[in-house]
Amino acid sequence: LPVVLLQAVTAAGWFRLNGMWPARQGIALAFLAGVVADIGLLATDADQAPTVLIGAVGVWILLVVVLQLRSRSTPDERLYGLTAAA
Repeated sequence: LPVVLLQAVTAAGWFRLNGMWPARQGIALAFLAGVVADIGLLATDADQAPTVLIGAVGVWILLVVVLQLRSRSTPDERLYGLTAAA
């Protein structure tokens, strides 16, 4: 529970630190990525940990790119959002 709470605060704080407040979709995706990585690490053996983390990061990057491609903001704002989220 403390790790999940820390992940939620960190996800929200990161987007606020980068001047992207409120960024509800990015915060939700960052938090969800952390929770999925936690569940994956708890559900697998220790020797599979790198695979789980690489998979979680890969899916996270894919979702961030799709989210930014669907954004209606200016190209500069989309690039800034992409770099902050990734």
